[in-house]
Formats: sequence, C-alpha cells, structure tokens
Amino acid sequence: MTRSAHLAAAVLTTLALGAPLRTARAESIVMQPGAHPIYRVELEPHFSFQPLEPPRVEVGAGPGFGPGVRVAIELLDNGPIPTINNTMALGLGLDWIHFTRGGRCIDAACEDTKVDHFYFPVVVQWNFWLTDRWSVFGEPGIAYRFSPQTEDGIDNFIVGVGARFHFAPRVTLTLRAGYPSTSAGLSFLL
Repeated sequence: MTRSAHLAAAVLTTLALGAPLRTARAESIVMQPGAHPIYRVELEPHFSFQPLEPPRVEVGAGPGFGPGVRVAIELLDNGPIPTINNTMALGLGLDWIHFTRGGRCIDAACEDTKVDHFYFPVVVQWNFWLTDRWSVFGEPGIAYRFSPQTEDGIDNFIVGVGARFHFAPRVTLTLRAGYPSTSAGLSFLL
C-alpha cells in the first residue's frame, strides 16, 4: 500500500470512529388514521418510460419515452379502511410517449418508425401512509390512447404501484411501476 493510501485509510477510519452514531429511524404512522399531510389535490409532473410496444399497434415501435402529468383529486381522507392511515383519490392524467425505434417489413420494404402516443389515464389511487417520509399506492384504471400514426383506442386495463419519498412536507419524489408505462417525477400536495 502506498503512503497516500495509508493516510487516506487512517483519515477515513478516524472519521468513521469519531463521528457520532445516529440512526435514521422513521416512526410508523400506518396505524394512525389522518396522520398525513392535509391536501385535496396532488399534482405530479413526471417522465415516463414504456418498455413494451403498445397493445394492438401495427408498427414495431419498440420502447418509448416522454413527459406526463397526473392530477389526483382526493375522494376519501381517511378511508376506505378507517382504522389505518389511508386515502383514496381519482387520478386523471396525460402521458406523451414517443417511440423512435423499430419498423416493420412488409413485402421486403422496411422503414423506420416514429410514433407518438398520447395516453389519458383515469385511475383510482389508493394511498397508504407508512411513515412521515414514505407512502405507497396502487392504481387500477383505464386509459384512452390517441396516436396520429396508428389506431386510437381504449386500453382495457392499466395498473400501477408506486412509492413516494417525502423530502419536504408537501413535495415528494414519486416512482410508479406498472402497465403500460413506468414513471418518475415530483408530487406536490396542494
């Protein structure tokens, strides 16, 4: 080991041993109904990723990316289970997914595809407030899909599960995984 490596190891060891030990322990609030921020509307701008080709689309567009926004209007502040910390909201949104890769070959003629899809999801969002820093949710629903390049239609079923990290009292980092897309963004509890 070189002299500078020994010095770096000694400094790191001294800092580690000399630093006060603090544990970041979050207190559970899931069994405390109403122990969450009071809000009526959640505004969530996000970035979406759709790894799979949209259903019932005739072009091989591959994965897509794009911006979006969701608005969730709170319907039940403490419910539907009144003994735990949960809320229920109606979620409405717009996602613009741009597909740029792929292409289909028809009669030996191949072409690249660029396809834009606009999704208008309508979901029921069920929120569970776990700690003052974390909440999770589930979202079943439907979505209308509009595309200038392909056939429009209603996706019979969309679903998402997600988590929020509350880094400020009314601002969260929101991550959602689901079908047909996955998203990451910020939520503002208004």
